[in-house]
Amino acid sequence: MLKQMKTVVLAIIVVWAGVGTGMTGGPVLAQNANQAEQAVTRTVTDLVRAEAEGNINRLYDLMAPESRDIIPRQALANWYGTSGRMIPVEAPEITSITFDDWESDISGDVYEDVAFVEYSVAVESGRQSDVRDAEMLLWNDGQYWRWFFEGMDDDIDDVAEMSDWTVTYESPYRTEMFRNIDTFWAQMFANAGLEYRPPVDMVGVVVEPTRTGCGTEDDIAMAAVYYCTLDETIYYDPDFRDMLVDNIGEYAWDHVISHEWGHHIQRLLDINTSRDPELQGGQYTIEHELQADCLSGIFGQDALARGIIRSRDMNHAMSVISVAGDARGTAWDDVTAHGTSAQREQSFWTGYDSGLIGCHISLGVTG
Repeated sequence: MLKQMKTVVLAIIVVWAGVGTGMTGGPVLAQNANQAEQAVTRTVTDLVRAEAEGNINRLYDLMAPESRDIIPRQALANWYGTSGRMIPVEAPEITSITFDDWESDISGDVYEDVAFVEYSVAVESGRQSDVRDAEMLLWNDGQYWRWFFEGMDDDIDDVAEMSDWTVTYESPYRTEMFRNIDTFWAQMFANAGLEYRPPVDMVGVVVEPTRTGCGTEDDIAMAAVYYCTLDETIYYDPDFRDMLVDNIGEYAWDHVISHEWGHHIQRLLDINTSRDPELQGGQYTIEHELQADCLSGIFGQDALARGIIRSRDMNHAMSVISVAGDARGTAWDDVTAHGTSAQREQSFWTGYDSGLIGCHISLGVTG
């Protein structure tokens, strides 16, 4: 639920574990070189295992930001499905790890202490088996070692064009952006072999009181927009929508809806709130809301990679978040707590940078 516009306050306590990454990693070799090599070895092993399991989500979430800026998530899944790559059947054997600065041909950015990894791995395709010699470029952003698609044999621009949806699904929504959000999540669920259904409806409340699955709504303007779990419907104040669009931009409202769609995804995955998660399970309200912000960041990143939105649209989303934090003095365990503006912005960028991993959600394997 996005509450009424409130005063921006700085984060006092971070309850939900989400750290935006971006290009913040310092030189890795300031650490112990042996520790860095061990971390790189673990990451390459993890990535090869993900490749063997068809866990494209994990491969994508650990991809370097500049690669993900070009390649939409589904493009990577489609590439793996059609590239004829042989599937690893054993753990990789690392033959060489060296560290050096590296300049990207794509962005022109210079990355410090990139790990140049050479390894071999047993692979199999049908009845054919072989040992594949491969290389991988990885960079530490301060939290994860991330791999660059630029280190692969295939051209990154050609792969980016392989982004067509493969899910058999027709969104019931007419608004183009809502169809994009809906189809994105339908594809994510289909890839994971999970059942997906869209929100039942999106209702602009113009007559009050209005009966909803969550009870009688006496004053929608007090909430502006919210997702009702019991009837799986998004309710909103049309005046609030118009105010955002007129004063900030179209994507300001689209971002709000992508946050509410995040709550729908939580509903489908049976992620709920409770007053006492330690005893009753579920999440505190603030965790629930910040996770929905994180999920909206996953869609925002993919929309930007697809060219559906532009960088300025991200600014519009940040403008909404900057005034949507909790009022000063709101306790972190308050049942209405959503997080401060700083926490909400951090959670959005966590989803943008680290995908499902950052949002602490697993949708299984994809291929």
